[in-house]
Amino acid sequence: VADVGALADRPDLLVADRAGAPVGSVALPGSGSWTVVVGPEGGFGPDDLVVLAGASRVSVGPFVLRGGTAPIALAAALLARAS
Repeated sequence: VADVGALADRPDLLVADRAGAPVGSVALPGSGSWTVVVGPEGGFGPDDLVVLAGASRVSVGPFVLRGGTAPIALAAALLARAS
């Protein structure tokens, strides 16, 4: 568990959000790495999304994924796109 506010200013921050942009439309980072934030099952609450408003939101599909599955699915999709 991390303090969402501590992550908000990180460069190349991506927030997993099923309402976000498809992985294929997210710009590849200039630094070669991402910081990916995945919320609890069911997604981030409204207060957290306000804090993370400056980050890009990315989706791996229309379904709510389990907390242990979402980071793996998003990492796999981003790595597949980057290669």
